[in-house]
Amino acid sequence: MSPDLMPGPSWQALGVIVTAILGAGTIVSAFVIRLWTRLNDMDKEHNDFRVDVARNYVTAEALIQVEQRLVGAINRMADRLERALDRQNRHHEA
Repeated sequence: MSPDLMPGPSWQALGVIVTAILGAGTIVSAFVIRLWTRLNDMDKEHNDFRVDVARNYVTAEALIQVEQRLVGAINRMADRLERALDRQNRHHEA
């Protein structure tokens, strides 16, 4: 059969095809817009979280410094307690 003799789609069929393509495009566009909006929302939430962390949480270096100060204070207290116990033991031995 010659291609010239093959019947083509009717105008109604072409209309249905174009409508289906436009409908699918609209659905895809709406989906892309929704994804884009959600991505922007998540980006804002992430940035807000980063700001909150920067304001409210200590750095590892600051935590190490606090730990060193606490260890130093505990060691000084232990030294004083040992000296006090030594004095008390000498007092009782005398």
